[in-house]
Amino acid sequence: MGAQTQAVMRNIEVALKAVSAGWGDVVRRTIYTLHPTEFEVITAAIESVWGSQEHPAQTIIGVTGLAVSGLLIEIDVTAAVTRLVM
Repeated sequence: MGAQTQAVMRNIEVALKAVSAGWGDVVRRTIYTLHPTEFEVITAAIESVWGSQEHPAQTIIGVTGLAVSGLLIEIDVTAAVTRLVM
């Protein structure tokens, strides 16, 4: 669970950078997992990549399956990014 959570967070970090955003722009996080009771493992893995113990609003949803066999966790984030239009 910890390794998959870290991998997901690294993927999110790449996606944020692609739109010139960062962790400070994330205002909401939704976690879908087969093991919602492993909150402490999930949180530790997120903090190891996030670099902080400060978190945005978050929901953890227990599910019976995910899109790809073998996945234990999926994370969806919402980032608020301001763009200047010229």
